[in-house]
Amino acid sequence: MSTESTEIAGRDLVLWVGAEAGAQFSALAEVCEVETAPNLEAARAVLRLRRPGAVLAAVEECGLELLRELAGEPQTRDLAVILLGGPESEGRCLDGLAAGAADYLLQPFSPRVLAGRVRACLRTAAGRRGAAERERELRAETQMAADALDRSRRAEEALRQSEERFRLATEAVSGMIYDWSVGADRVKRSHGLFGLVGYLPGEVESRIGWWRALIHPDDVARVEGEVSGAIEGGGDSFSVEYRVRHRDGQYVHVWDKGLIVRDEKGRPVRVVGSTIDITERKEAQEELERAHTEAQAANEAKDQFLATLSHELRTPLTPVLAVVSRLEEDPRFAELTGELRMIRRNVELEARLIDDLLDLTRISRGKLELYRRTTDARQVVQHALATVEQELMEKKLRLEVWLAAASHRVSADAPRLTQVFWNLLSNAVKFTPPGGTVAVRSRLDPAARELVIEVSDTGMGIEPEVMPRIFEAFEQTDRRITRQFGGLGLGLAVSRAIVDLHGGGLTAASDGRDQGSTFSVRLPLGGLQEDLDATETRFSHSCREPAAPGPKIQRPLRILLVEDHTDTAEAMADLLRLSEHQVTIASSVGEALAAAEDAGNGGGFDLVLSDLGLPDGSGQELMRELARRHGLKGIALSGYGMEDDVQRSREAGFAHHLTKPVDRQALETTIRQVLSGA
Repeated sequence: MSTESTEIAGRDLVLWVGAEAGAQFSALAEVCEVETAPNLEAARAVLRLRRPGAVLAAVEECGLELLRELAGEPQTRDLAVILLGGPESEGRCLDGLAAGAADYLLQPFSPRVLAGRVRACLRTAAGRRGAAERERELRAETQMAADALDRSRRAEEALRQSEERFRLATEAVSGMIYDWSVGADRVKRSHGLFGLVGYLPGEVESRIGWWRALIHPDDVARVEGEVSGAIEGGGDSFSVEYRVRHRDGQYVHVWDKGLIVRDEKGRPVRVVGSTIDITERKEAQEELERAHTEAQAANEAKDQFLATLSHELRTPLTPVLAVVSRLEEDPRFAELTGELRMIRRNVELEARLIDDLLDLTRISRGKLELYRRTTDARQVVQHALATVEQELMEKKLRLEVWLAAASHRVSADAPRLTQVFWNLLSNAVKFTPPGGTVAVRSRLDPAARELVIEVSDTGMGIEPEVMPRIFEAFEQTDRRITRQFGGLGLGLAVSRAIVDLHGGGLTAASDGRDQGSTFSVRLPLGGLQEDLDATETRFSHSCREPAAPGPKIQRPLRILLVEDHTDTAEAMADLLRLSEHQVTIASSVGEALAAAEDAGNGGGFDLVLSDLGLPDGSGQELMRELARRHGLKGIALSGYGMEDDVQRSREAGFAHHLTKPVDRQALETTIRQVLSGA
């Protein structure tokens, strides 16, 4: 885009460095003139020709470099720079603040927030520029006044000229100029006093005490400390912001800048300064702080809403999946195997959609954490393949696997990486017609030191106009796909974000409709430790992968099941009884504690499975009491599955946290691991 443009009267100019951001750019253009420069060189060209009020620059592109260049030049060092970045860029943005940036914004943010920040920044910058200009004028006039006073003994005419210049300067300044004779405690104030606090100079005392009485009581000690410290400590100036009472009783915010004139022995003789009204700037700052607080509150409310929604959506799925698991084990329903698998598949799909929504929220707020260790990516791929094996067989798809790379060592969060390949393989199976082919290949890119794993299919392909949006959330090629295959279009968006957090990349390629597609995952080679650790993950909601089973349980267990949702409690109890466990159901903290006391006389329970949200307390409180009184081990069963929920369960003493819905295999595996101490 050309950097040539003309000034628009009455509007501030903002330089936008980087790609235009749609609605955010449009909202900004409504409040100011926006000049754009796609890169650093173009930005330099604009700055050589024009003087913007503020600069917006992406921190991950050229923002920090441009900021440092501006800060290093005297004519641009006071130019306001706002840095823009993603959730992962906060550290660089904070470095930018330390280097002189005026503000920063992290995605996601609304156009309204961007416009408000820029408006506040422009106001502040304008106030500072005006104050700096007034300060320069004041210094010049003060020096002239001082010279005139020094020559007053020799030339009365020079004194009159100096006084005239001082009068003109006071009329030019938007605010009050004062001249305080320190020894005589006499203050001359300009007519700007009236505009500042509503009094004419002739109406008020000429002593400094009159002005001190107007200062807000909460500010008096601070102001006197700074002013006295500068005067008595040998300083040549002071600058302080505070509040003073207007004649109408309201308080206004002022900025007081004083220059201290000393005699040949260094003793303070006069203080010449200016006091200007900065109430508008302060109100803009307070508005900005309120907007920030409101945004934080909105984010917290959204997190709580999503957690509650997740819980409420998962809870009804739990008894359904439990009943299906029990019926699958019953030979009397063998002829309904296909129908039961269909029910299970759709329940697990619903749970996967909930997981994707929560993951997308974590990613957008920068809260998705990785637990990385040295991992063999072949094992990750094999685990993901195991989760789609049944679907491959049902659709009679040909599977081709060539893991030919010489090394598959990567530093990765194995469960999250398995989630990526499960998403890619699930899509390949879903969109490939019966009889087609799904292939997985690996290779090394020596130049980039990356492991490349490709998942390809001979399915419906991706049309060229859709390709640029394929990794956007809620994006699918067309509505027919949504109607035929379901889903929200979140899997690829989540997968790309996970791969990006690993320092890699996820790309897609296709020759068009019905030409198949290929998704390539690129991961940096290398690990964090010498010995390869076995990778293991469990998607208790959307797939049943072969996890380490733990030692076989030698006898039926006595299990205390605490669940206030009646259907879930009965279904989970029936599922546990399939393994011949003895199950006691409690629907509250009180019932659970009473049951544990009663069972203690007969040897007690072996394990407690507890929901977290109970009518008379929380599952965490219950777990602490059961562990303290009876030494019980526990597994948390909850529809709440955010990282904070899992952490609270661990802190309460639960050995494991399972997110609903849970099937029999995942439940039995976890029970064995908990009892074995794994």
